[in-house]
Amino acid sequence: MALIPKNYVPVGSTRIFGGNDIPEMLLSQHRTRNGFYSQIEVIEGELLWQGFGDTDGKPGIEVHLRANDRAMTHPGKCYSVKLLSDETRFRLNVFAHQSLQESNVDVSSTVGLFLEPLAPDLTPVAKQTEDTDCELQADR
Repeated sequence: MALIPKNYVPVGSTRIFGGNDIPEMLLSQHRTRNGFYSQIEVIEGELLWQGFGDTDGKPGIEVHLRANDRAMTHPGKCYSVKLLSDETRFRLNVFAHQSLQESNVDVSSTVGLFLEPLAPDLTPVAKQTEDTDCELQADR
């Protein structure tokens, strides 16, 4: 697992997603907001984590994750997930910069608090970051 800087603290996990119960944003290209790290944790089944560069919209890296595998996404990095089996279930564990922890962030209610879509038809809950750098990033 990637090391998380000491000034980032765990703030919670999303509910478990699976089947037809997955936010569309996770299945399309999106990024982790600045100030947050997200860790995808596969509970059951398999999925493909795809990391994107900012040039052609094609995945630059793909990581095949199975049950009990985890992958970390850094702030501002672009990625998507693709389910590889019908029984796949997963959740996102979220770490926030300690300055954001004081805001009482509740990540269990919505992924829009710490993720933002890149597609224009998926409007983020909060203002998009000014960081448009989508360098490839995947740590297991």
